[in-house]
This record gives sequence, structure tokens and C-alpha cells, in this order.
Amino acid sequence: MAELDITKVDKIYHSRKGDVHAVKALNLVVKPGEIVALLGSSGCGKTSTLRMIAGFEEVSNGSITLGGKPIHTLPPAARGVAMAFEAYSLYPPLTIGENMSFALKASKLPQAEQERRVKAMAEMLEIADILNKYPSSVSGGQQQRASLGRALVRDAGLYLLDEPMGQLEPQLRAVLRGRIKHYLREHRCTTILVTHDQTEANALADRIAVDPPYYSQRNFGCSTLEWCNLAAGRLDLYLHGGQMLWDYAAGSLILREAGGQVCTLDNDDFDAAEVWRRPVVAALDPTVFASWKAWLRAG
Repeated sequence: MAELDITKVDKIYHSRKGDVHAVKALNLVVKPGEIVALLGSSGCGKTSTLRMIAGFEEVSNGSITLGGKPIHTLPPAARGVAMAFEAYSLYPPLTIGENMSFALKASKLPQAEQERRVKAMAEMLEIADILNKYPSSVSGGQQQRASLGRALVRDAGLYLLDEPMGQLEPQLRAVLRGRIKHYLREHRCTTILVTHDQTEANALADRIAVDPPYYSQRNFGCSTLEWCNLAAGRLDLYLHGGQMLWDYAAGSLILREAGGQVCTLDNDDFDAAEVWRRPVVAALDPTVFASWKAWLRAG
């Protein structure tokens, strides 16, 4: 359990056709034991962010610290980070059980403890009956659960879950969400979850970080959405230029810039679900509030 601090991180991919700026000036703090979801559409930089944290991609600019220790220059094995890959990345010559216990063997845990952990994790993920099978002989959904189990079964300072249930059928996914959330809570696992599924993000995460490309931008000379925090009774939308708070109890939407209140919109005009569905862009110029308010109610 450790705090993750990402400061002004960029990821730029270079090619003959031109540079691609996949991640731009990302700032993110994940508190010890907190579960944060990165929500966004394909291509917005979610997986690139995870791979930079894990050490599989170099950081173009910025820094990453875990537990107060800079890790962005360390090799992956020295970072204390466990990752469940979207593409599974299981070792073909090893059985499912051997894949799950691979990191445990490297940590030199007693054999009995390794077997206990793997068995308990396999039962939680409903793959106990395939532990002696090889990856090529099981389904994609079973491989995905094995990859997830391999990450969760080990002791790590940070857990990275890249679309961990994307290949599962809806009924099983709903069951496992509750079990995984309970497991992460019980073990105080500092976790980053990547998904494009709002339901999954809402079910598992304490906070939701929304990648700006997930929302289309509207030219009001505005500030794009940077954060979305679903707290008890309140939806917080954090912006590059300020903070927008929608308070269920107070029933109002408040725009703030540089610490000062700029405008308040009443609950009578729209509800939280409506705001959530809209491309959320905040106009920080009071002269366009009327247009922005009408736009929220229109679309």
C-alpha cells in the first residue's frame, strides 16, 4: 500500500509519419488504498499511462513516484507494481496455476503459502478447475481471469488493471465486480483501473479520472474536463481552469475559477445524469453562461 504521484507526465510516440502525443501533462495522485478508474475511449492514452507506470513504456517528460520513491527510471521488476494486461500475456509453457504463482516463487514465499494464495484467488475468480490446464486450452475469458489473478495474488505497492473484465459475459462480470472490490478494500490495495465502461468504473472505483478525449470539446474558450469524482451525494468535476461541483443536497452546479465562485446553476435546470451524459466543458467567461446553460438543456 503506497501513494502514487504522477507529475506532468507526457508520452510522445515518434514515427516517420509524425509524432503522436498520447499523454499530455498528466497530473494524478492516488492515495494509499484508493481505487481510481481511468475512464475514456480507445486511443485516449489510458493504457499508455499504465505502461509508463509499470515501466513498459518510457516517460517522455515528467516524473512518477510510488511511496515517495521515484520509479520512472527503474526497470519494471524493481518498481513493486503488479499489472493485469488487457491481452492477458500469460506464459504459454506454464499452466494457469503456474502462471498465477510465478511472482510468488520469485519472492521466495513458502510453497504452502503459494498454493494457499493461488487456490483462494482461483476460487474467487471461478477458475479453480483449470489451474492444471495450459493457456492455449482455455477460453479468452478464463485467460483474462488468470491474468487478473496473477496480478492480485502477489504483494505489490500498486496494482494496475487494464480492462480486467472486458472478455467476460455480463452476468459473471457483475458477480466478480463485487468480489474484486471487496478484495481490494480488504487488502488496502492502491489500484488504478482502466476501462471504457462507466458501469464498471462506478462499481469499482473511489474516484474516476476522465481522459479529456472521452468528451468532445465545444469552442466557448473553455476548460476541458480533467477529473470526475463520484463521492457520496456529490459529483465533482475537476477542470484545468477551475473546479465545478454539482452538489446533490444543495441542488446546484457551481463553477469556480481561481478559488472564487463564478456562477451557480440551479437543480431545476438539469439533473446529475444529464450533466454526466453531456460533453462536459465549462465556460469560464461569465458572458457565455447563458449559451452554455441552454446547450446543457438542449442536446
